[in-house]
Amino acid sequence: MFKDYFIRGTQVIYIPTHANRDLNHPDCEEGFVTAHASEEAVFVRYFRRGTDELRTLANSEATDISDLVILQLRPQEQIQDLLFSLGYGVDMRPGYTCNDCGVWIGPPGDSKFCEVCQERRGSGKVCDMW
Repeated sequence: MFKDYFIRGTQVIYIPTHANRDLNHPDCEEGFVTAHASEEAVFVRYFRRGTDELRTLANSEATDISDLVILQLRPQEQIQDLLFSLGYGVDMRPGYTCNDCGVWIGPPGDSKFCEVCQERRGSGKVCDMW
């Protein structure tokens, strides 16, 4: 179920186990999802600490979703440009993203929100991921 929150372009922070869910721990790493790896993991491209440069240009790294937190720290357009330059070729132009969380939702339709945010808004509950 939670893997559905992690789609291509979703910005994340990896929090190692020893960091005890502390987002400010110096070993946390920022990145973005490129694909699903399994039911429990996604492939992530990570940035070099303190820069907008990717740590590796060769490949994404499989990461357990239980070690990730969704958090948008960079403009989504920057992530879209990186995905395109890496050869993903997905049309993720501005205007195709959720108005709440910024993840890609596809071609324009009736909704301006992803399924996760739509459900959250409809239920009146606030998801603890946002």
